[in-house]
Amino acid sequence: MPNENVFVLKWSRRTLLERDGRLLTPELHDDLWPEGHTYVRRLYRTKWLQFRLNDKEDDIEIIRPKGPLSQKGYESGEAFCSLGPGYFQNHAMTPPVPEDASCTTWMACDTFDSAPGDKYIHGTITPVAFTWNTETGLYEWTRTGSIHSIEGQMIGEASISRFGDSWIVAARCYKTSASTAWYRSDDLFAGLGEPVIIEKGRRWQCPRHSYKCANGQLRIFLNNREWSPYFDRRNPLYAVDVDPVTFEYTERQVVCDARIEGFPFDAPCLDMSKLCPNQGNRQLIHFRLVDRFMTSVEDFEGSDEARADMMAKAGIHYAEIVYEGDIPDPWDFGA
Repeated sequence: MPNENVFVLKWSRRTLLERDGRLLTPELHDDLWPEGHTYVRRLYRTKWLQFRLNDKEDDIEIIRPKGPLSQKGYESGEAFCSLGPGYFQNHAMTPPVPEDASCTTWMACDTFDSAPGDKYIHGTITPVAFTWNTETGLYEWTRTGSIHSIEGQMIGEASISRFGDSWIVAARCYKTSASTAWYRSDDLFAGLGEPVIIEKGRRWQCPRHSYKCANGQLRIFLNNREWSPYFDRRNPLYAVDVDPVTFEYTERQVVCDARIEGFPFDAPCLDMSKLCPNQGNRQLIHFRLVDRFMTSVEDFEGSDEARADMMAKAGIHYAEIVYEGDIPDPWDFGA
């Protein structure tokens, strides 16, 4: 394939305030920011680079240096995409998905705006397309959809999956409902359509990520305090089957339980799930496993030894999904 051996790496750029030896975030320390949230949101952007495996296959070669992610034609100026000036961008929490078997156009759903004065980097979502340029040998951000919002809500951290001719999008809702908004659309750039809201309640304040798994099943990976036998906010981490038409939740399985596994955390957090392409009938799911104090403004009140032990055991962990029978290869590249 012309685009074989070309990889894209994306990451978020955010602003931090250094004070008294601490790095403070705008979400958790909003009263300490002298220039307000408008300044912080404007600087929240996505950066990227592109690379390939070198000819000796012993190292990677950077073929597009790191820089701000901008839509083609908007590489300079205040507006970095067709939405116009004044927006920030937070990239999706799951990888882009190919539009078809050629893998030359990839779709994602990013966060681009938030309510005025709100301290969080969430609010609205927008489809984006990345396309392979045969002349440059690089991927480009080529298309941006329209802003999608839900009245009275903030949404973000969207996931995207392909089912036949349709796209399934799941977005995390904030504020009081803390639910998931599900969408089904045959044309993302014509609009996402009306959301189906699932998990209404206040026990779902956690990141959640949906994927079309290797066996074709749509699943969402998330937490729920009411499911937890310990009433933990983000433990255990669950995998839940989702109907791609009605979005009904059915079978629920535990991916990892930090307390059963013996992690020394007072308030374990298992989230930010990343599903890898399968190898045969096996598929890895990576997730963050930390204690709550590591992601909040609250200071740890235990001993230095206990803190050191918790920090040493925190990090990125994985579980293995094993399917029955033969599972198709994840990539056929149009063969």
